[in-house]
Amino acid sequence: MSLEQAARDLARAVSGIDYDGAAVHRCRVAVHTGMSSASPSSLAAALQILVDRVAAARVDDADGVAFAALTAGALVETGAPAEPLAAVLPRKVPEFLVAARRFADACLADLPPPSPDDKEASEADDLPEEDQVLTEVDGRRITHRVFREHVRGRSPPWAPWLALCPRERRGFRLLVDGVVTNPDLHALLGDALAERGLAPACGARNPPALLEYIRGEAPAPDNLESVHGQFEFYEWRAAAHDWADADTDALPAAGGRHVVPVEGIPSAVLRFKDVPTLIIGPLTEERSWNKARTFGGLRSSITVTDELTEDEVASLLAEMKNMATTAASRVNGGTGQG
Repeated sequence: MSLEQAARDLARAVSGIDYDGAAVHRCRVAVHTGMSSASPSSLAAALQILVDRVAAARVDDADGVAFAALTAGALVETGAPAEPLAAVLPRKVPEFLVAARRFADACLADLPPPSPDDKEASEADDLPEEDQVLTEVDGRRITHRVFREHVRGRSPPWAPWLALCPRERRGFRLLVDGVVTNPDLHALLGDALAERGLAPACGARNPPALLEYIRGEAPAPDNLESVHGQFEFYEWRAAAHDWADADTDALPAAGGRHVVPVEGIPSAVLRFKDVPTLIIGPLTEERSWNKARTFGGLRSSITVTDELTEDEVASLLAEMKNMATTAASRVNGGTGQG
Protein backbone atom coordinates (compact mmCIF):
# COMPACT_ATOMS: atom_id res chain seq x y z
CA MET A 1 0.00 0.00 0.00
CA SER A 2 1.32 3.44 -0.90
CA LEU A 3 1.73 6.13 1.74
CA GLU A 4 -0.84 8.28 -0.05
CA GLN A 5 -3.40 5.46 0.02
CA ALA A 6 -2.79 4.92 3.73
CA ALA A 7 -3.42 8.64 4.29
CA ARG A 8 -6.65 8.49 2.26
CA ASP A 9 -7.81 5.51 4.31
CA LEU A 10 -7.09 7.41 7.53
CA ALA A 11 -8.94 10.51 6.29
CA ARG A 12 -12.01 8.33 5.70
CA ALA A 13 -11.68 6.32 8.91
CA VAL A 14 -11.76 9.36 11.20
CA SER A 15 -15.04 10.61 9.75
CA GLY A 16 -18.40 10.29 11.50
CA ILE A 17 -19.52 10.51 15.11
CA ASP A 18 -19.41 6.70 15.18
CA TYR A 19 -15.92 6.36 13.70
CA ASP A 20 -14.24 3.00 14.27
CA GLY A 21 -11.35 3.46 16.70
CA ALA A 22 -9.73 0.17 15.72
CA ALA A 23 -9.82 1.09 12.02
CA VAL A 24 -8.28 4.49 12.78
CA HIS A 25 -5.48 2.78 14.70
CA ARG A 26 -4.77 0.41 11.80
CA CYS A 27 -4.64 3.31 9.35
CA ARG A 28 -2.29 5.30 11.57
CA VAL A 29 0.02 2.32 11.89
CA ALA A 30 0.05 1.99 8.09
CA VAL A 31 0.98 5.66 7.68
CA HIS A 32 3.72 5.50 10.31
CA THR A 33 5.10 2.31 8.79
CA GLY A 34 5.22 3.82 5.30
CA MET A 35 6.58 7.24 6.17
CA SER A 36 10.01 6.06 7.31
CA SER A 37 11.05 4.99 3.80
CA ALA A 38 8.90 7.38 1.73
CA SER A 39 10.28 9.90 -0.73
CA PRO A 40 9.88 13.64 -0.07
CA SER A 41 7.19 13.84 -2.75
CA SER A 42 5.22 10.97 -1.17
CA LEU A 43 5.49 12.57 2.27
CA ALA A 44 4.20 15.86 0.86
CA ALA A 45 1.33 14.17 -0.97
CA ALA A 46 0.25 12.19 2.10
CA LEU A 47 0.47 15.32 4.24
CA GLN A 48 -1.75 17.28 1.86
CA ILE A 49 -4.44 14.58 2.06
CA LEU A 50 -4.54 14.85 5.85
CA VAL A 51 -4.30 18.65 5.83
CA ASP A 52 -7.33 18.80 3.53
CA ARG A 53 -9.23 16.56 5.95
CA VAL A 54 -8.29 18.76 8.92
CA ALA A 55 -9.29 21.88 6.98
CA ALA A 56 -12.76 20.41 6.41
CA ALA A 57 -13.29 19.57 10.11
CA ARG A 58 -16.22 21.03 12.06
CA VAL A 59 -16.74 21.02 15.81
CA ASP A 60 -20.29 19.70 15.43
CA ASP A 61 -19.06 16.62 13.55
CA ALA A 62 -17.71 15.18 16.83
CA ASP A 63 -15.51 12.79 14.88
CA GLY A 64 -11.91 11.55 15.08
CA VAL A 65 -10.26 14.26 12.99
CA ALA A 66 -7.75 14.90 15.80
CA PHE A 67 -6.03 11.66 14.78
CA ALA A 68 -5.59 13.02 11.26
CA ALA A 69 -4.00 16.17 12.70
CA LEU A 70 -1.66 14.18 14.95
CA THR A 71 -0.59 11.95 12.08
CA ALA A 72 -0.03 14.99 9.87
CA GLY A 73 2.32 16.31 12.55
CA ALA A 74 4.25 13.04 12.47
CA LEU A 75 4.65 13.39 8.70
CA VAL A 76 6.12 16.87 9.18
CA GLU A 77 8.53 15.52 11.79
CA THR A 78 9.61 12.87 9.28
CA GLY A 79 10.37 15.37 6.52
CA ALA A 80 7.14 16.59 4.94
CA PRO A 81 6.96 20.37 4.47
CA ALA A 82 5.52 22.18 7.49
CA GLU A 83 3.87 25.03 5.58
CA PRO A 84 0.59 23.27 4.57
CA LEU A 85 -0.14 22.14 8.13
CA ALA A 86 0.96 25.48 9.60
CA ALA A 87 -1.50 27.25 7.32
CA VAL A 88 -4.46 25.22 8.63
CA LEU A 89 -3.93 24.44 12.33
CA PRO A 90 -3.91 28.05 13.61
CA ARG A 91 -7.34 28.50 11.99
CA LYS A 92 -8.94 25.24 13.12
CA VAL A 93 -7.58 24.55 16.61
CA PRO A 94 -9.09 27.66 18.27
CA GLU A 95 -12.59 26.61 17.13
CA PHE A 96 -12.24 23.32 19.01
CA LEU A 97 -10.60 24.90 22.06
CA VAL A 98 -13.38 27.48 22.33
CA ALA A 99 -16.03 24.74 22.10
CA ALA A 100 -14.24 22.63 24.71
CA ARG A 101 -13.94 25.60 27.05
CA ARG A 102 -17.60 26.50 26.54
CA PHE A 103 -18.64 22.96 27.47
CA ALA A 104 -16.34 22.96 30.50
CA ASP A 105 -17.75 26.30 31.67
CA ALA A 106 -21.28 24.93 31.37
CA CYS A 107 -20.29 22.00 33.58
CA LEU A 108 -18.52 24.24 36.11
CA ALA A 109 -21.52 26.55 36.36
CA ASP A 110 -23.58 23.73 37.83
CA LEU A 111 -21.05 22.77 40.49
CA PRO A 112 -21.62 23.90 44.10
CA PRO A 113 -19.03 26.21 45.67
CA PRO A 114 -15.82 24.31 46.48
CA SER A 115 -15.26 23.10 50.03
CA PRO A 116 -12.22 21.63 51.81
CA ASP A 117 -13.93 18.23 51.86
CA ASP A 118 -14.32 18.00 48.06
CA LYS A 119 -10.92 16.45 47.36
CA GLU A 120 -11.22 13.80 50.06
CA ALA A 121 -14.80 12.94 49.08
CA SER A 122 -14.05 12.66 45.36
CA GLU A 123 -11.15 10.27 46.00
CA ALA A 124 -13.17 7.81 48.07
CA ASP A 125 -12.89 4.26 46.74
CA ASP A 126 -16.51 3.32 47.37
CA LEU A 127 -18.19 6.10 45.38
CA PRO A 128 -20.65 5.03 42.69
CA GLU A 129 -19.14 5.36 39.21
CA GLU A 130 -21.32 8.34 38.28
CA ASP A 131 -19.96 10.34 41.25
CA GLN A 132 -16.31 9.62 40.49
CA VAL A 133 -14.12 12.31 38.94
CA LEU A 134 -13.93 12.28 35.15
CA THR A 135 -11.61 15.27 34.68
CA GLU A 136 -10.45 18.52 36.29
CA VAL A 137 -10.85 22.06 34.93
CA ASP A 138 -9.45 25.10 36.73
CA GLY A 139 -8.81 22.89 39.72
CA ARG A 140 -12.48 21.87 39.92
CA ARG A 141 -13.48 18.24 39.66
CA ILE A 142 -16.12 17.32 37.06
CA THR A 143 -17.84 14.00 37.78
CA HIS A 144 -19.30 11.51 35.34
CA ARG A 145 -22.76 12.60 36.50
CA VAL A 146 -22.20 16.27 35.56
CA PHE A 147 -20.66 15.30 32.22
CA ARG A 148 -23.61 13.06 31.31
CA GLU A 149 -26.17 15.67 32.29
CA HIS A 150 -24.60 18.21 29.95
CA VAL A 151 -24.13 15.77 27.07
CA ARG A 152 -27.78 14.87 27.39
CA GLY A 153 -28.71 18.53 27.66
CA ARG A 154 -27.60 19.02 24.05
CA SER A 155 -30.22 16.57 22.85
CA PRO A 156 -33.29 15.00 24.47
CA PRO A 157 -32.05 12.65 27.25
CA TRP A 158 -34.72 10.15 26.34
CA ALA A 159 -37.37 9.86 23.68
CA PRO A 160 -40.29 7.57 22.82
CA TRP A 161 -39.77 5.52 19.66
CA LEU A 162 -41.89 3.09 17.68
CA ALA A 163 -40.73 -0.20 16.15
CA LEU A 164 -43.02 -2.21 13.85
CA CYS A 165 -42.33 -5.76 12.70
CA PRO A 166 -44.57 -6.36 9.63
CA ARG A 167 -43.74 -10.03 9.14
CA GLU A 168 -44.44 -10.93 12.73
CA ARG A 169 -47.38 -8.47 12.95
CA ARG A 170 -45.93 -7.10 16.16
CA GLY A 171 -45.09 -3.60 17.28
CA PHE A 172 -43.44 -1.99 20.27
CA ARG A 173 -43.26 1.40 21.92
CA LEU A 174 -39.74 2.07 23.12
CA LEU A 175 -37.89 4.38 25.46
CA VAL A 176 -34.52 5.25 23.91
CA ASP A 177 -32.25 6.86 26.49
CA GLY A 178 -28.72 8.16 25.88
CA VAL A 179 -28.27 6.35 22.55
CA VAL A 180 -26.29 8.75 20.35
CA THR A 181 -24.89 6.52 17.58
CA ASN A 182 -26.46 4.06 15.16
CA PRO A 183 -24.10 1.20 16.15
CA ASP A 184 -25.47 1.41 19.70
CA LEU A 185 -29.03 1.74 18.36
CA HIS A 186 -28.65 -1.45 16.32
CA ALA A 187 -27.02 -3.37 19.16
CA LEU A 188 -29.38 -2.38 21.97
CA LEU A 189 -32.63 -2.45 20.00
CA GLY A 190 -31.68 -5.75 18.38
CA ASP A 191 -31.25 -7.28 21.82
CA ALA A 192 -34.46 -5.71 23.15
CA LEU A 193 -36.39 -7.27 20.25
CA ALA A 194 -34.72 -10.65 20.79
CA GLU A 195 -35.69 -10.41 24.46
CA ARG A 196 -39.31 -10.10 23.28
CA GLY A 197 -39.10 -13.30 21.27
CA LEU A 198 -38.08 -12.14 17.79
CA ALA A 199 -35.52 -14.48 16.28
CA PRO A 200 -32.15 -12.86 15.42
CA ALA A 201 -30.90 -13.69 11.92
CA CYS A 202 -27.67 -15.17 13.26
CA GLY A 203 -29.58 -17.37 15.69
CA ALA A 204 -27.84 -15.98 18.77
CA ARG A 205 -27.86 -12.74 20.73
CA ASN A 206 -24.75 -10.69 21.41
CA PRO A 207 -23.00 -11.68 24.66
CA PRO A 208 -24.32 -9.98 27.82
CA ALA A 209 -20.87 -8.62 28.71
CA LEU A 210 -20.70 -6.84 25.36
CA LEU A 211 -24.14 -5.29 25.82
CA GLU A 212 -23.29 -4.16 29.34
CA TYR A 213 -20.26 -2.35 27.89
CA ILE A 214 -22.38 -0.69 25.18
CA ARG A 215 -24.84 0.47 27.84
CA GLY A 216 -21.95 1.97 29.82
CA GLU A 217 -22.46 -0.40 32.73
CA ALA A 218 -19.16 -2.30 32.57
CA PRO A 219 -15.62 -2.05 31.18
CA ALA A 220 -14.88 -3.30 27.67
CA PRO A 221 -14.57 -7.10 27.64
CA ASP A 222 -11.09 -8.09 26.48
CA ASN A 223 -12.18 -11.23 24.64
CA LEU A 224 -15.05 -9.67 22.63
CA GLU A 225 -14.23 -7.27 19.80
CA SER A 226 -17.22 -7.29 17.44
CA VAL A 227 -20.94 -6.59 17.70
CA HIS A 228 -23.11 -8.64 15.34
CA GLY A 229 -26.22 -7.33 13.61
CA GLN A 230 -29.51 -8.99 14.58
CA PHE A 231 -32.11 -7.38 12.32
CA GLU A 232 -32.44 -4.95 9.43
CA PHE A 233 -33.80 -1.50 10.33
CA TYR A 234 -35.78 0.64 7.87
CA GLU A 235 -37.39 4.07 7.99
CA TRP A 236 -41.19 4.13 8.24
CA ARG A 237 -41.58 4.71 4.48
CA ALA A 238 -40.52 1.10 3.95
CA ALA A 239 -44.04 0.21 5.15
CA ALA A 240 -45.03 0.66 1.49
CA HIS A 241 -43.21 -2.59 0.72
CA ASP A 242 -45.32 -5.76 0.42
CA TRP A 243 -43.83 -7.48 3.44
CA ALA A 244 -46.28 -10.38 3.45
CA ASP A 245 -44.96 -11.79 0.17
CA ALA A 246 -41.34 -10.65 0.38
CA ASP A 247 -38.42 -13.02 0.28
CA THR A 248 -35.38 -12.00 2.28
CA ASP A 249 -33.38 -11.52 -0.91
CA ALA A 250 -35.96 -9.06 -2.27
CA LEU A 251 -35.84 -6.68 0.67
CA PRO A 252 -32.73 -4.62 -0.22
CA ALA A 253 -34.09 -3.76 -3.67
CA ALA A 254 -37.52 -2.91 -2.31
CA GLY A 255 -36.47 -0.89 0.70
CA GLY A 256 -32.83 -0.08 0.05
CA ARG A 257 -33.40 3.66 0.01
CA HIS A 258 -34.99 3.48 3.42
CA VAL A 259 -32.41 1.37 5.25
CA VAL A 260 -31.20 2.80 8.56
CA PRO A 261 -27.48 1.97 8.36
CA VAL A 262 -25.11 1.06 11.15
CA GLU A 263 -23.27 4.29 10.36
CA GLY A 264 -24.77 7.60 11.45
CA ILE A 265 -26.80 8.92 14.37
CA PRO A 266 -30.33 8.10 15.63
CA SER A 267 -31.52 11.70 15.39
CA ALA A 268 -31.47 11.30 11.59
CA VAL A 269 -34.17 8.58 11.69
CA LEU A 270 -37.39 9.84 10.09
CA ARG A 271 -40.36 10.56 12.34
CA PHE A 272 -43.91 9.38 11.78
CA LYS A 273 -46.34 11.75 13.50
CA ASP A 274 -43.38 13.23 15.36
CA VAL A 275 -42.19 9.87 16.71
CA PRO A 276 -38.94 8.28 15.44
CA THR A 277 -40.15 5.09 13.80
CA LEU A 278 -38.42 1.95 12.56
CA ILE A 279 -39.66 -0.91 10.42
CA ILE A 280 -37.93 -4.13 11.45
CA GLY A 281 -37.10 -6.85 8.93
CA PRO A 282 -34.83 -9.88 8.72
CA LEU A 283 -31.12 -9.22 8.32
CA THR A 284 -30.25 -9.21 4.60
CA GLU A 285 -26.53 -9.92 5.06
CA GLU A 286 -24.17 -10.72 7.90
CA ARG A 287 -22.95 -7.54 9.52
CA SER A 288 -20.59 -6.76 12.38
CA TRP A 289 -18.77 -3.71 13.69
CA ASN A 290 -16.20 -2.75 16.27
CA LYS A 291 -17.38 -2.46 19.87
CA ALA A 292 -15.80 1.00 20.41
CA ARG A 293 -18.09 3.59 22.06
CA THR A 294 -18.08 7.27 21.13
CA PHE A 295 -18.93 8.62 24.61
CA GLY A 296 -17.51 6.31 27.23
CA GLY A 297 -19.11 8.23 30.09
CA LEU A 298 -22.67 8.15 28.75
CA ARG A 299 -25.15 5.50 29.92
CA SER A 300 -27.38 4.13 27.16
CA SER A 301 -30.49 1.97 27.19
CA ILE A 302 -33.46 0.92 25.08
CA THR A 303 -36.52 -0.33 26.94
CA VAL A 304 -39.76 -1.76 25.56
CA THR A 305 -42.53 0.13 27.36
CA ASP A 306 -45.55 -1.35 25.59
CA GLU A 307 -46.47 -3.93 22.94
CA LEU A 308 -49.12 -2.99 20.40
CA THR A 309 -52.00 -5.23 19.44
CA GLU A 310 -52.01 -6.87 16.02
CA ASP A 311 -54.84 -4.56 14.94
CA GLU A 312 -52.87 -1.49 16.01
CA VAL A 313 -49.86 -2.69 14.03
CA ALA A 314 -51.96 -3.32 10.92
CA SER A 315 -53.61 0.10 11.20
CA LEU A 316 -50.30 1.95 11.58
CA LEU A 317 -48.69 0.07 8.69
CA ALA A 318 -51.66 0.82 6.44
CA GLU A 319 -51.50 4.52 7.32
CA MET A 320 -47.75 4.63 6.70
CA LYS A 321 -48.11 2.79 3.40
CA ASN A 322 -50.77 5.23 2.24
CA MET A 323 -48.67 8.26 3.19
CA ALA A 324 -45.49 6.83 1.62
CA THR A 325 -47.29 5.90 -1.61
CA THR A 326 -48.92 9.33 -1.88
CA ALA A 327 -45.59 11.08 -1.29
CA ALA A 328 -43.90 8.91 -3.93
CA SER A 329 -46.64 9.73 -6.45
CA ARG A 330 -46.14 13.44 -5.90
CA VAL A 331 -42.39 13.13 -6.33
CA ASN A 332 -42.95 11.28 -9.62
CA GLY A 333 -45.14 14.08 -10.91
CA GLY A 334 -48.58 12.77 -10.00
CA THR A 335 -51.02 13.33 -7.18
CA GLY A 336 -52.18 9.75 -6.79
CA GLN A 337 -55.57 10.63 -8.24
CA GLY A 338 -57.00 9.17 -11.44
